[in-house]
Amino acid sequence: MSGYRLSAIGYRLFSRLPYRGIVSLLGYSDGIQYADEDSIGCTMTLLRCRKRNDMNYFSSEAMEPESMETLEQLYADNKSFGTQLSAATAHAFDAVNDAVFVISRTMQIQHWNRAAEQIYGWLRAEVIGRFVLDVIPVVRYIGGASAMPDMDIIMITGTWRGEVVQRTRDGHEIIVDSTIHTFTNDEGRVAGIILVNRDITARKQAEATLHENKTRLHLLAEYAHDMIFRYRFTPELTLEYISPIVEQLTGYPREVFYNDPELSVRLLVPDDKPAAEAAFFGPSVDISRRPLILHWSHKDGTPRCAELYSWKVNDEAGNPLTLEGIVRDITERTQAEAELRASAQQLQHLSRRLLEAHERERRNIACELHDEVGQVLTGLKLTLAVAAAGAPASLAATLDSAQTTINDLTGRVRALSLDLRPALLDDKGLIPALTWYLERYTSRTGVQIELCHEGVSCRFPPEIETVAYRIIQESLTNVARYAGIHEATVRLLATETHLMLCVDDSGRGFDVSASVGAQTTSGLSGMYERVQLIGGILTIDSMIGVGTRVIAELPLPCVEHEI
Repeated sequence: MSGYRLSAIGYRLFSRLPYRGIVSLLGYSDGIQYADEDSIGCTMTLLRCRKRNDMNYFSSEAMEPESMETLEQLYADNKSFGTQLSAATAHAFDAVNDAVFVISRTMQIQHWNRAAEQIYGWLRAEVIGRFVLDVIPVVRYIGGASAMPDMDIIMITGTWRGEVVQRTRDGHEIIVDSTIHTFTNDEGRVAGIILVNRDITARKQAEATLHENKTRLHLLAEYAHDMIFRYRFTPELTLEYISPIVEQLTGYPREVFYNDPELSVRLLVPDDKPAAEAAFFGPSVDISRRPLILHWSHKDGTPRCAELYSWKVNDEAGNPLTLEGIVRDITERTQAEAELRASAQQLQHLSRRLLEAHERERRNIACELHDEVGQVLTGLKLTLAVAAAGAPASLAATLDSAQTTINDLTGRVRALSLDLRPALLDDKGLIPALTWYLERYTSRTGVQIELCHEGVSCRFPPEIETVAYRIIQESLTNVARYAGIHEATVRLLATETHLMLCVDDSGRGFDVSASVGAQTTSGLSGMYERVQLIGGILTIDSMIGVGTRVIAELPLPCVEHEI
């Protein structure tokens, strides 16, 4: 078998590589001969090489100090055994992904591996024999002047490790993790230095970016108006982080919460504790989108309110590891909403009182017109009739004309009285009043109305009857003005809880959103307001060229006597 022969030391070294032999690594699959220690007749050992069962010498993943010592010994062996191992040593160095180069005591480069060529941009032939700092100048040492290697100390200790900023051939600066080891000759004197430099520029940039992001997130958490927290469940419940705004929310410094992780739950009002305990300590519940509303008392006694958004982080087995969340103070918002609701309720109450007063005034005016003005007109009509009976022929025509005017005025006053408030609505109820109104409506407009009703056999509260009558009245007024048709339908349905009414026509239709938004008519807004004031729902569906449907759903608080 021809090729290179490995010494006992070389064999012992290569046999400890992760490849279990250097044959395939060096490319000499059939050209390396192995000789054990007995055949060589020597008992040499690796100097300063601490044996480790899991050593990964020459691996592409790492170059640990032990690996460095192995390279050192390999190089020393190579000098001891002559040129027999030079090729094998070079192949071993080239198999490493870190830059490996050997320099003499005078700092001249004696060996330069392939990784060094790739990292620094210098070919091996270009650097052999050159001063090392001329090839790879040092820009600075990470850690400052105190981190600078002292060659005198290195010659004594035999090792140094640090991070260095160096400049490549093309002028770029890179950061390397540099390890220096000295090696000795057969006489035990330092013969040179082996350097292993790993390019960690990308890692440092990633670490800097990560540090920057962590700093930014920390500052955001520290100065956020929302409280941010993180609990860890294993091995026991601990509070890992809580933002300082917790003191503003509770009156207690955050150190108190670090010492007592369950304090945040104990501060809550009793009604909120079960839900909070379930979110904190129960099965995994994600409330990151639908918050939990929590209430507690500040240390000074003032009530506080907040929204809790939280989520759990589980391990691979599904067991909870941490609970993270955000607490948003909504005390001021809740108070403002309560004040707004109270104001809206007061405004609604006032509007309802105003409508009731309006209807009451209409009723009074209608009664005044019917009783007072109507009686005066009737008396005047009778007086004219008596005067006309004994009047000369020259006055008869004038008195007849006056009587005609009085009759017309009486009819107008009566119609005005009925339009203001039909007495049938108060005396007989909704259906009789509607029946009378629809007859007058058809005679005036020529629009035929079909009235359908079911379950409307009893009296309803006056405000319900008034709203239903006014909604139908306003809807039919709009039909006569704008629909351009000759028929429509009115439907009523009463249940135990609601009175439903619907006015349908197949007329011209209109754009509801535009009309309501532009507020061009007070009729639609008045309809909406009337229905909303009694807690009902009004829906108006209309399409141009198709027709309009008005639907009102009025709540029935009680049912009164039969009609």
